[in-house]
Amino acid sequence: MSDSESESESEPESESETETEAEAEVRGPRSGSGSGSGSGSGSVRGRWRSPRTWLRAGGRLLRAASVWEWLLLGVLLYLTDRYFWLMDDAFIYFRYVDNLLFLGRGLVFNPGEYVEGYSSPAWILLLIPLRALGLDYWTLVRATSLLVAAGFGALLIATNRRLSPPGAPRVNAPLAFAAGHYGILSHFSSGLEAPLVQLMAAVYGLAAVLPGNHLLQALIGLSPLCRPELALPCLVFGLFELARNRRVPWALAGSALLFNGGWLLFRIYYYADLLPTTFYLKAGVDWRQGYFYFRNAIDPHQMTALAMVLLVLFVWRRPVLPGPRSARILMLACAVPVALWVVRIGGDMLYFRYLAFPICLAVIAGGGILEAVVLRVQRMRIRAVLAPAAGLFLLLYSLGCYPPQLRGHPLGIPKTRHWHLISDPMWHRKHPHLRASPKRAERDRDLRAAYAAATPEQRSGRRVIVDGWCRHAFVDFDKYFVHSLALTDALLARVEGPWGRPGHKMVEGHAQLLGKIMARNPDRRGRGLFRYVAEGRNASPWLRRNLPAIELIERKIYNRHDLRENLELALTLIRRIPG
Repeated sequence: MSDSESESESEPESESETETEAEAEVRGPRSGSGSGSGSGSGSVRGRWRSPRTWLRAGGRLLRAASVWEWLLLGVLLYLTDRYFWLMDDAFIYFRYVDNLLFLGRGLVFNPGEYVEGYSSPAWILLLIPLRALGLDYWTLVRATSLLVAAGFGALLIATNRRLSPPGAPRVNAPLAFAAGHYGILSHFSSGLEAPLVQLMAAVYGLAAVLPGNHLLQALIGLSPLCRPELALPCLVFGLFELARNRRVPWALAGSALLFNGGWLLFRIYYYADLLPTTFYLKAGVDWRQGYFYFRNAIDPHQMTALAMVLLVLFVWRRPVLPGPRSARILMLACAVPVALWVVRIGGDMLYFRYLAFPICLAVIAGGGILEAVVLRVQRMRIRAVLAPAAGLFLLLYSLGCYPPQLRGHPLGIPKTRHWHLISDPMWHRKHPHLRASPKRAERDRDLRAAYAAATPEQRSGRRVIVDGWCRHAFVDFDKYFVHSLALTDALLARVEGPWGRPGHKMVEGHAQLLGKIMARNPDRRGRGLFRYVAEGRNASPWLRRNLPAIELIERKIYNRHDLRENLELALTLIRRIPG
């Protein structure tokens, strides 16, 4: 390196020191300093920060954001709102919440049946207080999507700053890529837990570049409550910290044990199970379909080629890149097991959703590399133009890519099709029963008025409907709902059957049988119902053959919230029921 080039790359050190003041409040003492790496009260005081300190430091980081990064945040928020949508499956969460808040049924899908038919305790615990404010779900989900997107962008700014060389003009490739990425933008809404999953990916990224930060590690301990498979990166992160520091990361371990252990105890007491019903439904093995799902998520943006280019640039400019040397490795190590799990189970019926965490984390791991390349340019004026130009190119490139399910660019609301059984959010976005409308708030008020006026018979759900459309379950609150795709039923989730699409088990016949049993015996719903039906003259041979397993599931569904009995039920292995 020439003398002039050396001066060019090292001249902005004072600027770097100024930027680090805000980061230092969030980070606490650097590892290796007297109070940052050792044990003792100094370390704890340095790393545990009050909410006021975090807000102040976050404000300083945002004020230190470049104009280009503010523009990217604006694009991110605009397109998040532009791509707003609700998935039909979100109405499963909505029915659970409204049953609890307005109908007095408890945290259940059908009255009197204790089945955990949702995947994300964190999401449902967030929806409950927000819904209690009286907001309709379209407004609630839209506001949440914008807040989560803003938090995601702020975390990417903070992480990219730590990954970039001191004083380099900001490209912020992760934020530029995410601000145009159709999959990431779409899944800040949907009404499902995907916004929390993507936000958690950004938390993992920042925690990787701020080793030893207790608050971030405590948040990572919460991640399995966002989705069950996030227990894998949580474990990886904890083991990595243990190996790096040769001590237990107590903030992460304590948070994981307290909150996940607390929910597990609640699950056993309330639902008599160790895992949610959705796990039994979707934890199959289909590597071939999973391969297509993975390709569908990465191929539209040519992410393999982009990763190779960034790898070459990283190796070239590694000497000037700051931050912990293991940070990017840790991010990728957390992303890989989730991606493998998703591929193993065959992915999802919807583009990108299950791979949101690993893809977001892999994108964040590419931060700072383009800044290091721009820093190679000696003239400051050229640098100042080159950095936003590189970011703009990446934004426009990402914005121009979309999955093959769409017959045109998503901004134009195009027609859709399936690609290897995988659909796109656009179908839900366009559906007249799901799309946003000025009348949604008024209709929601009417629905809550119907809740208040519901008779005891309506609240008991005596009438039965068998359907695969989740919104019907939400609107027809006075009916017992058998989901024909087994999404919310503990019995049907364990029945072996062919897959129509990923996560959609074709058990329509068994669902109709269950619907008839419930419709004909509304007063016998509870323990003993299936034996009573099986002993009848015209009982189904399938029901008689599988009665022992069905009765065990029945005991779970109609459990008495006896902790000792429920623990025994939860620990009892139930085999798959032949179809």
